[in-house]
Amino acid sequence: MKGFPIAALLVAALLVAAPGDGAAQTATDPFHVYLVVWRGETDVEHGFRAHMYERGIPVRYTLRNADRNRSKLPEFAAEIRAEKPDLVHTFGTSVALGIFGPHTGAEPGMHIGDIPGVFSIVSYPVQDKIVEQFEAPGRPLTGSIFLTPINTQIDTILAYRPIDTLGVIYNPLERNSVTNVDQLRTETGARGITLLEYPVPLNAEGRPDATRLPELVDALVRDGAQFLYMGPDSFITVNSLDISERAADRGIPSFAAVEASFERSRAMLGLVSRYFLIGKLAGAQAENILVGGEAPENLPVASLARFAILIRMPVALQLGIFPPMGLLRVAQVVE
Repeated sequence: MKGFPIAALLVAALLVAAPGDGAAQTATDPFHVYLVVWRGETDVEHGFRAHMYERGIPVRYTLRNADRNRSKLPEFAAEIRAEKPDLVHTFGTSVALGIFGPHTGAEPGMHIGDIPGVFSIVSYPVQDKIVEQFEAPGRPLTGSIFLTPINTQIDTILAYRPIDTLGVIYNPLERNSVTNVDQLRTETGARGITLLEYPVPLNAEGRPDATRLPELVDALVRDGAQFLYMGPDSFITVNSLDISERAADRGIPSFAAVEASFERSRAMLGLVSRYFLIGKLAGAQAENILVGGEAPENLPVASLARFAILIRMPVALQLGIFPPMGLLRVAQVVE
């Protein structure tokens, strides 16, 4: 297995650049921004609000929480059509598709097509048909990608510890998670790494069954995985503590590709975009639309230029898998 230059993995927090001078809002009426979240308010929404506050832009917010239930999204979309806010901001792939629909088949009576939108925490906006292309979204909707490139994720794992077998547990009902596993399969295959895939079985109600997670972790260990991968998957994020603790108890470290999974879990390693900074980036895009008068269909989908490597040292000590000094120099060590 070839080594990977640590310098190529140098990551840090991105300072989101504000749009041009004179962007502060001077109108007496605040802008109305409708926020739709998937599993409650997060640092993404906090970052969005912080950007607007710091830039002196008056905003009135409506917040709606789907609570991981897609059936609530049509109700929110109907409310948006009735209230006609100045901008809609969504969290996650499921919410973006539920509110805006796919660009190839959005339904006027169900989805939003005439109100500016900004999405965040979408892993694959082109593959999942949220926008037509990164450079020109093709409709009044833009946003950001937050997932670090798959090849960089694998580089980070290999910089910590050479492996030849990687295991992933995922929700087969989450489109972004399935797309991510497809990408992961391609990348690991090109490197000669075996990918062990464990979709979570569904219960009688057709939902992923959390009670089956322990046996999936045990199967992963039995089949020889040397790292457990936790990707952009809301179900896995919610259950990431149980998953990562069971893996660690059986001698397998976990890697988290999203901040929420790392923060909630006992993952040993992570390569993440900070949610707060993603929210500030979304705020900057909203400012360009609301204050700058730019059409969202002309605003490229954005991404952070830098990411954060996170190492949870107590888990590394528990497993006896110590990080190389070169990686420690560029990583943030956490408890």
